[in-house]
Amino acid sequence: MFGTVFRFELAYWFKRPLTLLFFVLFFLMAFFSTASDAFLGIAGGQIHRNAPFVLASAMGILTAIGQVITTAIAGTAVLRDAQLGTEEMLFTTQLTKTGYLLGRFAGAFVIVLVIYFALPIGLLVGTLMPWVPADKLGPVTIAGAFQPFFVIALPNLLFASALLFAIGAFTRKLFAVYITGILLLAAWQVTQQIVGHLDKLTLASLIDPFALTTTNTVIRYWSVAEKNTQLVPFSGVLLQNRLIWIAIALSLFALVLVLFRLRLQHDGRARRKARGAAIAPAGAATPMPVVTLHYNTASWIRAFFAQSRFHFRSIIREAPFLAISVICVINLMVGAWYTAHPDDSAIWPVTSAIAPVVANSVFIFVVLLATLYGAQARLSLTPCDDAEGGTLATIRLPLPAATAR
Repeated sequence: MFGTVFRFELAYWFKRPLTLLFFVLFFLMAFFSTASDAFLGIAGGQIHRNAPFVLASAMGILTAIGQVITTAIAGTAVLRDAQLGTEEMLFTTQLTKTGYLLGRFAGAFVIVLVIYFALPIGLLVGTLMPWVPADKLGPVTIAGAFQPFFVIALPNLLFASALLFAIGAFTRKLFAVYITGILLLAAWQVTQQIVGHLDKLTLASLIDPFALTTTNTVIRYWSVAEKNTQLVPFSGVLLQNRLIWIAIALSLFALVLVLFRLRLQHDGRARRKARGAAIAPAGAATPMPVVTLHYNTASWIRAFFAQSRFHFRSIIREAPFLAISVICVINLMVGAWYTAHPDDSAIWPVTSAIAPVVANSVFIFVVLLATLYGAQARLSLTPCDDAEGGTLATIRLPLPAATAR
């Protein structure tokens, strides 16, 4: 049963254009991280753009920012049948709980890895561009680009995927999954700033799920030559951090295996509303209005504004749009605060200081929203979404003998 669900999940996402769009988006963000100093701004001075610690830091930043997309894939994997209303059919088959959950999670996690694999490829390709100054680059190596993916990105993605998958399995609500993604990013930023100001570097390094503080702690006393040439060692506090968050991810998934039930979760308010509708007296039949169709310029203009207004309202009410917008605002506020208070001092929030913060904080989110909604791609799964391949009910699962009549 695991193999059936796993193959179905892979086929479902590989057929969707969003998978390719996400891959291209991450490739471009990673590409400009090394092809330009202005994108993430990690390298500077005598530090090379492709220094191993720069690539590791870029990997941590991009996986933290991209966890909104992780939410759209791993967080909704277990929600699809509830969203499409096929749980009633699916849970009456001989589908096993372990096979169902393992297949859903493993398939979604493999897709997440495929999408994020664009990061090392983009980082490596960015260093090969002819406009990058030769004095800004060190030796271009495969290990420098791909070692951070396995050390930094993979544990990050495992933890985020397990957390969001668990929230989706327990609540079966899309909004709860996206709220969790927002809280994870906001809590990470706040706790790192608080603990960092307490000069507890070891504690801050261990509780950082994205290992950015951990990486900075490891290279804290490195010389410029060491930063430009040495890989971030997978030992010491970095190894402890990775083991802690991998263990947390496995514990979350084990909790899902224990507590999840293959049965429906009914909403009490929906049942009461349905009962009220059932006992409501039928009113007098409403006469159908007489409709006259007009195909002229005025009607096309009215239709254009009506459609624009309808799609605008539907987008701004969606959980993905709200989640991305809130994260963008939080990121902008945190960046502006620490720009105006460097090293426990304070400066006037003049335009020359705040404008770059606004540009750098908002740019990635603008690209993300344009990518998601430019082609009317929708992250939220609705009952009309991909009806031919969106649910396990479309593949043949064995029915119990009592129901096979």
